Amino acid sequence: MIQKQELRIGNSVMYKGEVWKVEELSDTAAHISQHPLWVRGHYENLEPIPITEEALVKMGAIKYYDLSFNLNGMVINKTNVIFIEYVHQIELKGIHHLQNLYYYTRQTELNYEK
Repeated sequence: MIQKQELRIGNSVMYKGEVWKVEELSDTAAHISQHPLWVRGHYENLEPIPITEEALVKMGAIKYYDLSFNLNGMVINKTNVIFIEYVHQIELKGIHHLQNLYYYTRQTELNYEK
């Protein structure tokens, strides 16, 4: 489950086992899309997309140590399946967290395409 306050428009989430993009937020559900399909995904049914090495590489990260990745200057370290962006040392629990951190620190969107 993902809390509403964790999401921004443009975040990528899992809904019924598939990747969807958040298009709009309401009190009880997010309007999500897989172009051209739109649905209302209630927050209790939305799940984070796991941050994996494959997902990071897909978004443009470069692996430069066994457990470290560089995503356009943002260093992300993997420790026991938890990815941490050092400087602030924030636990990232899903792609949507990484997208939000990236936006707040870089002022540009980080896209995740399935």
